[in-house]
Amino acid sequence: MHKKSCYFLTFLCMISFSHTHSAIRSPQEFTDTVYTCCSANRFDAFLEWLKDSDISQTNQRLKSERTVAFPAGQDPGFYRTWKNAYYARFGAISQTKPFLFAGEIYPFIHLLQSTALSFGELPPVTRICILLSGRLGNPTASDILCFEYINETEAEIAGILSNPSPSTPLVERLLRTPFAWNNIQVMNCLRGQAKTSAFIDFVGKSHDPFILLNGFFADSETGSSPHAVTWLNEAMTLGSALARVRLQRMGQPFDRGLPTVEAYLLVQQASFCRYSALYRRTANDRYLAALALVPHDPFLHMEVAGFYKDLSVAGANAEVAMDQNTIIQRTFHHYKRAQDVGDGEAALEAIKFLKLLQGRVALVPGFSDI
Repeated sequence: MHKKSCYFLTFLCMISFSHTHSAIRSPQEFTDTVYTCCSANRFDAFLEWLKDSDISQTNQRLKSERTVAFPAGQDPGFYRTWKNAYYARFGAISQTKPFLFAGEIYPFIHLLQSTALSFGELPPVTRICILLSGRLGNPTASDILCFEYINETEAEIAGILSNPSPSTPLVERLLRTPFAWNNIQVMNCLRGQAKTSAFIDFVGKSHDPFILLNGFFADSETGSSPHAVTWLNEAMTLGSALARVRLQRMGQPFDRGLPTVEAYLLVQQASFCRYSALYRRTANDRYLAALALVPHDPFLHMEVAGFYKDLSVAGANAEVAMDQNTIIQRTFHHYKRAQDVGDGEAALEAIKFLKLLQGRVALVPGFSDI
């Protein structure tokens, strides 16, 4: 999804919030709905649910009702800690913005369980959660948007980081922000601090997975730092899927428990078989296994669609033991699935593929139903 699309969708949502709604949400409703919608990438369902929410009254209710039951097996520990700290900070003071509402929208479980290196790699529902949460005043979500150049310009970020000796609060703010490692200016600032004893001590004592991840990226992405493995292991213990993937890349023991991690490893194997070993039948098997684990991942559907398109164009369908018509059908199927779960480029890529096929489209039975 492009930034313009996100802005437009956010605008529509904010317009809808200007009307009077009767639904006053509870913390449990937020926990259940955000988790369910983010997990299944149910973008439209999430927006419809939000449009029926009374922000002001819900924010007041959230001040007094804070106890929730987390989805079985899905609370990595730090999510609960983060939410309690957020309520402690904002729940007892009068707010001009719905900070508690914004905190409930912010999908911490899905950031922890993501292997994404950037905001743009997140599923569409998770991205819109962060956009809405940031617009409503959540400071962590706002910083993600800022450092991803969605709320701020490069010059404005340079102004934030202009102090030649950044203060401790600023460094801590940068370290706490997910995807800060994706911003060159921010990382240059953190790298300037990474060898100081204060930085190492702060990161080493932290129980925040994103402080540990940002500390790792600032200190050493190669694994040569004596702190790297320790910090990544702690982040993994706190629930970070990205830390698990980084440990695997460094040849260190890692927990394979999350579907996102297993899917990531399968995609890496598929990519090797596809481009290096040229054993495309195995690549196909690995892609399908990954899709079974994360069926709502739009990027994976785009990858698989591209794989089938290449096979079709090269006439190499026999390498995966399929006929040409089946390959063409599967290509369009995965472009459609990618579009259904939020990829903004899928329809355009499908049109490009259709042009490549030219007169062969008639060979695809039931094409109008794909």
